[in-house]
Amino acid sequence: MPPVPPGSRSRGAEPPPHVHHREDGSFRVHGSPTVRIGDVVLRAGPGSSTHCPRDVPRLLTVESDAVRVLTPVHRGLESFLVELGRPARSRTVPVGELEPGTRRVATPARHYGAEVLTTWP
Repeated sequence: MPPVPPGSRSRGAEPPPHVHHREDGSFRVHGSPTVRIGDVVLRAGPGSSTHCPRDVPRLLTVESDAVRVLTPVHRGLESFLVELGRPARSRTVPVGELEPGTRRVATPARHYGAEVLTTWP
């Protein structure tokens, strides 16, 4: 696998703690994140796959310089990602522009059955 471009999922630019109420989630990682799913904390390594049940809070913390995450999108959630997205200006990863602010995510997340958590349960 080629090196992960800076900013693709860099340390400090992770999604905020959140919970999905309509669908389970899963992802496969290339890098070294820590994944918290409810009360379980996992140290993922390259090629790890993780399952996140609906209604259970989750948090991904990047431990390496950057992490590539492959996330299958479940029906309904793709509209949320399209709403948050912006057209690409080029075929390169836009460094420093990938993660929208928590407030920008929180309102549409509720519409799609997800919740951004301001405190961890």
